[in-house]
Amino acid sequence: MLGNRRGSNAVEFALVSVVLFPILLGCMDYGWLFFNQIALDEACRLGAREAARVPASLAFSGEVEQEDEEGLDDPVVFAAASAAGEATASGYLNSVGVKQQFELESTASQSNGQALFVLSCAVSSYSSFTGGIVPVPEQLLARSAALVLN
Repeated sequence: MLGNRRGSNAVEFALVSVVLFPILLGCMDYGWLFFNQIALDEACRLGAREAARVPASLAFSGEVEQEDEEGLDDPVVFAAASAAGEATASGYLNSVGVKQQFELESTASQSNGQALFVLSCAVSSYSSFTGGIVPVPEQLLARSAALVLN
């Protein structure tokens, strides 16, 4: 009786593994995708928050003239805020283990005495584990804005 069932477990495993392994790799791929997207969102949030804190601290430290009320329109203040925000964002992405190449872009606008600092983060070439078996986006984007309060 057992002689004619010999090897049936291996055949069943081969048939099931054709479906099982792509599903497992897809779960891993989407988990890694969600981790990277959440890390990108958090890095943008932290970077924009840090950049929003810089202009006020520069204005009170005397590095920027007190009479000059331009805020983020002042190139010195914007450069300092931009550098602080981008350094914080890239430091966070490196600390959590995001290995993909990422790009950071800072913009600022000012109206009615209030300044808004916006930090955009992008991972332009997201690579997946499965090599295209499971569709994932090729680019991850995040944007965060912080209101600068003086």
